[in-house]
Amino acid sequence: MEADPNLLANYLNSNYPWASFEIAYEAGFSGFWLQRKLEQMNFNCIVLNASDIPQTNKGALNKTDKIDSRRIALALRTRQISGIYIPTEEQEDDRLILRQRAQVVRNMVRAKNVIKSLLYYKGIRMPQRFTSSNSKKFSTWIKSLQHNDESTRIALDQKIKHLEFLRTELLEITKYIRTLMRSEKYRQSSELLRSIPGIGNINCFAFLTEIGDIKRFVTTQGKSYQYSLIPEKHSSVV
Repeated sequence: MEADPNLLANYLNSNYPWASFEIAYEAGFSGFWLQRKLEQMNFNCIVLNASDIPQTNKGALNKTDKIDSRRIALALRTRQISGIYIPTEEQEDDRLILRQRAQVVRNMVRAKNVIKSLLYYKGIRMPQRFTSSNSKKFSTWIKSLQHNDESTRIALDQKIKHLEFLRTELLEITKYIRTLMRSEKYRQSSELLRSIPGIGNINCFAFLTEIGDIKRFVTTQGKSYQYSLIPEKHSSVV
C-alpha cells in the first residue's frame, strides 16, 4: 500500500467496519503531521520514541520495516509502550525557526573554518587581533589581501560572500525571534524566564518552543507541576 493515510483509513474502515483501531509509529523526520491527520479521522494514534520499543538482539541485527511494525504492534497490544508528547502545531512551527537558526550557526562555523584552511594552505598568517573570525573587520581584511593568482582571489571572495550571506541570514532570524518574544503569545513567559540570570532571548525561546508546557512533566511523587510558563489560552494539551 502506498504511504498515504487516506488509503490506510479507507482500507481499515472498509474491511473492518466494526473494529476499534490503535495506531503507533516511531518518531522521526516526518514529524507529527501524520498523527494529527489520523486523529482527525477518529483513529487513536500515538508517536513512539524508538528506544522505548522492546526488541531482541536478533531484531536489532535484522531491522526492516516489516519487523519493526511487528515489534510496535506487539508492544502496543501488551501495553509495554506509551506515546511521547505531541506539541501543538503552533509550537512546532515556532520551533522550526529556532532550529533554522541553529543550522545557520553551524554553517557559519563551517564557512569560517573553510576560509581559515585556505589561508593556511596559501601560507597566509592571520593577525593576532583576528582570533575570532566573527567580525566584519575580518572580512574587510580578507578582501584587502593581495594575491598574484587571480584564482585565489576569486576563491576567497566567494567564501567571504557566503559567510556574509549567512551572517545576514542569522541577523534576520534573530530579529524575528525577538519579535516573537515580544508578541502576546510569549511576552509574559519570556519576561519570567529572562528574569533568571544567564537566560537570554535565544535560550528563553528554546525553552518555550522545545519544552513547551511544563505542566506535562510529572514529579517523582506522581503529581503534576502547579505552575506553567505558558498562558492558559496558549497551553499545550497534556
